[in-house]
Amino acid sequence: ELKGENRLSLSKSLAHDLRAHIPGFDPFKESFFGHGVHRDAIRAKLTQNLGKVTESLSKETSDALSDLFTDNPDWHEVLPKQLILRVIIRVSALILLGPEASRNADYCRVTVQYAVNMMLASQALRSWPRFLQPLVHWFLPSCRRLRALMREARNIIQPLVDKKRTGDISGRPSDNLVNHFTDSFRLVLASIQVLTHVTVSMRRRALEDIRLHDGLEIPKGAFIGVSTHRMWDPTIYPEPEKFDGYRFLKRSQIQGHEKDSQFAATSVDHMGFGYGNQACPGRFFAVDVIKIVFCHLLLKYDWKLQEGYKPVVLEVGVSFLMDPKTKLLVRRRQEEIPI
Repeated sequence: ELKGENRLSLSKSLAHDLRAHIPGFDPFKESFFGHGVHRDAIRAKLTQNLGKVTESLSKETSDALSDLFTDNPDWHEVLPKQLILRVIIRVSALILLGPEASRNADYCRVTVQYAVNMMLASQALRSWPRFLQPLVHWFLPSCRRLRALMREARNIIQPLVDKKRTGDISGRPSDNLVNHFTDSFRLVLASIQVLTHVTVSMRRRALEDIRLHDGLEIPKGAFIGVSTHRMWDPTIYPEPEKFDGYRFLKRSQIQGHEKDSQFAATSVDHMGFGYGNQACPGRFFAVDVIKIVFCHLLLKYDWKLQEGYKPVVLEVGVSFLMDPKTKLLVRRRQEEIPI
């Protein structure tokens, strides 16, 4: 019942939770997350043309992995979460801003640092009453750093926008620098969603009073979320606490689950990308990128955990995160299939 309810807004919920009214948090403004130009650009233009850019994505992925993971045939230590994020940023920048951005070390650095500092600044603001946040953010070091990163991003993107000038990916003219950084950052977030498990999805803010069919009333201005407990339901996914690389392949062979077992599919049984008419519009691109990156990682490299290391899952609020300090040993090998 909630999946098609237009009186519940994802963009307003995000704008509230991510402090979009505070300078520096510009990519989270409701006008960007809810604006038709950006949504249409990702859903229509980008998604419809994924097949045309797959080869370019694969080439950029290969170059990025060679730069970041190196071609060293000997075992060496890496921080996988940081490096994979940088690979995703490079590949996303290639499509949205061109090779000048994807190969621009400063642009990739700023995007990574913005993602990290955004979380730190948001946490810092939460310790203050909401009515004081528009004032105290001017003095908080993390918020000042976030604003500085936005200024740096504008300075980097400005020459690229001037060079393109023919219009953004939607085919409509767009000279707003924040638009380009926002589109790139949204696609990065879509990719990160796959690496993060949440216990609450479909976060929404009610635009008016709503009464559901079961009599439940949602007052105007209320925030809601839907539990994702079905993603760990053993009657739906056998032994959900264990990793099974063939889990969704086997599920897709069950009659009635051929479509909802696809990577980018959304359903009540799996809401990693949300559900309904406000599900993540960048999920098809994110899935394409992740499949390409993992093909390269698995075919071109050998991996192993450090001796004695036990993987740790961090619980932060409603999210399960991999330990950012996790270190892996990796070495380049000759792939059996050239890609």
